[in-house]
Amino acid sequence: LRDDNELIRPATSTNGLMATTKNITSPTLKFDKVMQPTDSNTPPAVKRQLVVHAGPPKTGTTTIQTALELNRQLLYDSSKYQYLGKITTFHKKICPSDIPFCVDHGFLTSTKLPKVFKNVMEQLHQDGTNAFISLEGISFQIASTDNIYNSSKVMFDTFSELRNDWNLTIVLVYRHYFEWVLSLYNQIEKPTVNKPHYNEWPDLQNVTNVKESTLCSFTDWYRALREGSLVSWCNIKEARYKNQEYHPLEWTYRRFVEKYEGIEVKVYNLHQEGDLFQNFMCQAVPDVEDFCTILKKGGGMNAPQMNPSRNFQYDRLVMEAYKTGLLLSSTGNRKKKRKKLQERFPDMVSRPNFKYLCPSDAELKELLQMSLKYERTVHINHFCVLKDSKCSTEYFEKLEDEQVKSFQNYIQSHKFCHWDVGYILENDKGVQDWFKADGK
Repeated sequence: LRDDNELIRPATSTNGLMATTKNITSPTLKFDKVMQPTDSNTPPAVKRQLVVHAGPPKTGTTTIQTALELNRQLLYDSSKYQYLGKITTFHKKICPSDIPFCVDHGFLTSTKLPKVFKNVMEQLHQDGTNAFISLEGISFQIASTDNIYNSSKVMFDTFSELRNDWNLTIVLVYRHYFEWVLSLYNQIEKPTVNKPHYNEWPDLQNVTNVKESTLCSFTDWYRALREGSLVSWCNIKEARYKNQEYHPLEWTYRRFVEKYEGIEVKVYNLHQEGDLFQNFMCQAVPDVEDFCTILKKGGGMNAPQMNPSRNFQYDRLVMEAYKTGLLLSSTGNRKKKRKKLQERFPDMVSRPNFKYLCPSDAELKELLQMSLKYERTVHINHFCVLKDSKCSTEYFEKLEDEQVKSFQNYIQSHKFCHWDVGYILENDKGVQDWFKADGK
């Protein structure tokens, strides 16, 4: 950022900023300089559409974002929408040169980037261009504690200021609570290169270090979430929305309505037949009729699978072997060790001395009942009207039957469970021998 009006593109993304170069080429824009606001005596221009897809996380956001990246030129040509990110790992988090400004997670709490964003929005408005943002972290910032909300106050105030010239539409996505909470757990806990605690050997003399370096089971993680425990080594911060009386989607919706009087907040139902991206765009985004027509005729590009869940049970087994003395830290890199273990025993769950540890029947029943209660409220508030025949007893019975069936499939697939690593090490001689041979 050179001054209030000129932008330069860094060689790589820095703190969420993926700004423009001078003389960039957008679908129709050439930014020699971000334009100043028009004179106050100028007659008001027609309002353009600003769509903010705010999540919540783990509701198909990465798939939608990747599809928007791939089809951004088609979206512009057909409906004159400029996509402004988030850019997913499909593009390695590099802002494509045809996008004048790319939002990223650094945008959420920055005090400078919203100002840059506002200048870019003024240029887009003068060009008669609509704007589209997809950034799932926005929902958490507005629906969490007051301290977290205040850390994003500059961003939220910028959205308020833009309403003078833009029709601001917030789009949220609903997903069954039990699916959402498990998916978020997998996202938070899975080992990545960004989590050194999960890639390094802990000091066994330091109890806290050992706990923080051990992947938390879903059972412990969910208990900590429900109890509101902040002292647990399980990372639940991203899942703790301020008011757990409501589904995270419902609480986020209420917070947006409270913050922006008269705003339109649309809720998209993830649980429906058909293509996710096509349904999302055609049902939730205003003024994209021509774009939808193209998609329905088979046009556009499909997004590849992004951000898949990972099996991190092998890491839990490696850590248990390390803590019990079967494996020494000097035998190699922790990340490589769990990879070799998986290569040696790819069918671990099929071995005779294998056992799962799962939440209790009471805990699973509570999770299902909560998910069913949330769904009824969401459907009453957003997907049907009580006076409408659609919102009938049969309607809710069908919803409940479908969700119970899906929940039972999760149970049968052991998705809520984790490996009983202590039992495996005590009873599986083949695994014992592998570790005793230093995992070679």
